[in-house]
Order: sequence, then structure tokens, then C-alpha cells
Amino acid sequence: TGTGDILFSQSGGGALTVTLAQTTDGDIGIDVDGANLTATTVTAGGAGQNVTLTTTTSGDILVDNVTAAGDTITVNSVGAIEESGADAGADLTAGTLDLDAATGIGVAGTIETAATTISADTTNGDIDIDNTNAAATTATSLTTGTGDILFSQSGGGALTVTLAQTTD
Repeated sequence: TGTGDILFSQSGGGALTVTLAQTTDGDIGIDVDGANLTATTVTAGGAGQNVTLTTTTSGDILVDNVTAAGDTITVNSVGAIEESGADAGADLTAGTLDLDAATGIGVAGTIETAATTISADTTNGDIDIDNTNAAATTATSLTTGTGDILFSQSGGGALTVTLAQTTD
């Protein structure tokens, strides 16, 4: 779209693949009930425009090129958050990333990010994130119940970790 939001909801247990969802000035919200969500290219343009990806009941979220430059990407999965495909480019690009999953973040393949503030929390499973940022980055929360936390920062920006915790 030009100016305006994209809001999409899939129910009934069918998987959803979003090949391209793009705004020049608008939020994007996509949710799926009972199946996987694959976000190939999702871009929320404009100041203060955010992306929210959600699965409910069951389903993983797979990301490839999701962008809310300078703004917020929120990913809530009742399964895992995984990379869609295998490439070196950023899967998630935003000022702030808020990632929440039940069974891991980047377990099958590292999630590449470009962000200044990152929260990544999972009930169980590993967290594997590679962040590239020339500016200072803060990992406000990296937590898992059972699993390892692997976080890499490159690009020259300083890294501050407020909380990194595993009970495993």
C-alpha cells in the first residue's frame, strides 16, 4: 500500500506464506491460528510504523526479510521462530526487536538481525542470534528455560546485555 495499514488474519489451520507485504507509511499485522506463518518480504515504511507477526494455538514463524527500519518488530510464536531459507542477510531489521517463542529462536538456523534493542525470550529451546549494527546495541532480555543462548554482535557497535538467563 501507499499510506495505510496491512492487517491480515488466517484461521482454520492452514499455513500462510506472505511473499510480499509492503507499506510506504503504515503498520503491518499478520496472525495465523493453528499453522505456520512464513514472512518472506515484509516491510513497514514510514516513521512509527511497526510489524507484528503472531501464531496462536500452534505454528512456527519463519522470517526472511522483515523490516521496520527505526521502529519495532514484534514476533510472538506459540512454536519456534526460525529463519526461512539460509542466507547471510538480515532476517529482521528494526530499531527494536521483541521476540517471544515457546520452543526456541533460531534453533534450525541462526536468525540474522540488525537492531539496536533486542529482547528474545523462549520457554524452552535455544536462542541463536547474530546481530550486525554499527551503533550501540542493548540486549534487554535473552532467556530460555532449557537451552543455550548464542548471541553474536558485529559491525562495530558496543553491546550491553541487561539479562541473559537459562535455567537449564
